[in-house]
Amino acid sequence: MTIARTNTPGKSVPGKTTPGIAAPASTPASAFPRAAFGPCSHLTQVLGTATVRTQFLKQYALGVRVARFVTRGADATTLDHALQAARAATLKCHECALATTLLFLCLQCSYIGCAAHFPRHTDTSGHVFAVDILTGFLKCFKCGDFIGAHDLDANAHDDTNWIVEHSRLPSYKATTGLRGMVNMGATCFISSVLQTLIHNPYVRNHFLAGSHADCCVENCITCCVDEIFTEFYSKSEVNGYGPTRLLTVAWKTKRALAGYSEQDAHEFWQFIVDEIHRARVRDHAKGAHGEVCDCITHSTFRGELQSTTTCGSCGASTVTVDPMLDLSLEIPASRAPTLASCLDKFTAEEHLDVQYPCSRCGERARAISKRLRVQTLPRVFGVQLKRFEHNGASTKIETHVAFPLFVDLAPYTLAGETATYELFALVVHIGSVLTGHYISVIKSQGQWFRLDDSMVALVTEKEVLLMKAYLLFYAVHVV
Repeated sequence: MTIARTNTPGKSVPGKTTPGIAAPASTPASAFPRAAFGPCSHLTQVLGTATVRTQFLKQYALGVRVARFVTRGADATTLDHALQAARAATLKCHECALATTLLFLCLQCSYIGCAAHFPRHTDTSGHVFAVDILTGFLKCFKCGDFIGAHDLDANAHDDTNWIVEHSRLPSYKATTGLRGMVNMGATCFISSVLQTLIHNPYVRNHFLAGSHADCCVENCITCCVDEIFTEFYSKSEVNGYGPTRLLTVAWKTKRALAGYSEQDAHEFWQFIVDEIHRARVRDHAKGAHGEVCDCITHSTFRGELQSTTTCGSCGASTVTVDPMLDLSLEIPASRAPTLASCLDKFTAEEHLDVQYPCSRCGERARAISKRLRVQTLPRVFGVQLKRFEHNGASTKIETHVAFPLFVDLAPYTLAGETATYELFALVVHIGSVLTGHYISVIKSQGQWFRLDDSMVALVTEKEVLLMKAYLLFYAVHVV
């Protein structure tokens, strides 16, 4: 997908045009960009052989009809939830039986596989082409990217395939939640965080179920969030949304947010999820006195960290368990750091030279060791990569940290059992500490979108993986 951008490096200013990012005014969100994928060498070879080409186009037409199966009506623009449920019951990954994740339909056999298992099918069968059953887009698993060609677009158009031709139709937009937000003066840190909540499957389902509909408290942050979900998921409006009410209430609730200076996105994330928690405690008086809170913040993000401290004199260990909502990870000083190396550093045994009163031997040992492990994993695993340092002068670490689309957290847990998580959102900070700009990148209906204030643009997996993430959000991949 081609995205408008400049090539001139430089600083970015909140509310202004950011070098490397198209200005919101130049590319309004009123029309989502059409998918314009190019052909790969493997597709060119197939389409260049007459007999193979005919059969391939026929199979592709069948695949895109599957992608259209959730619509009805003469113009095929109305989302039919009954058809959607029927398809979910029928189309599942042949390996893990999941129907709620990104699925691919093989064009060379009847195999259906999720993003994690289809590559194995390619390795064992040699079948490289598949249709994303949510969008109708064609993917070559040998190249590892979505592809296209004029013949495919024409074939889809003849079949009135609205997904390939238009990407999103108005009646369907309301089900995706894809909409930008207006920058009201250095408010990109707010909109980028809100987008990660809007596209968080657990938070989304909570608010769309009307779980906060009966609140009548004045200046309630959670009511503002509930209003945003209604705007994004029940209307076909695609112009940028201005979260004016939330901004006003946030200013009243936390004075540090007032004004038009740039704030830290992670601090705002902590603020907003804490406010959602407080609303539940206020309304139901639960979770305030040591019980495990059942609010959407804790049921989604809450995990537990176990800290084991070992005495250097007698070897006795003391174990403490603390709750966590996310992990803040230091970026290792290596040439090519990865999320795995950040997690390795966080969970590695640390030797400390501090006074430690051992309850077993009674010595005030100085040589002790400490190690952290995740005892309980959350449904959504959030990560802050600590890019900002404030040692006298504020600086930013610009190093790219490689992160995967799927991550197994088993090596960092006590149980050590497979715990696969799938990336669905990230927040990126562009520019310097004082003059930066935040954008969010989210996964919707199996496709990646970059949300830069009011601008919404389709991006490829490769582009996503090259971004310098600040916040990462992974949802548990249930098998």
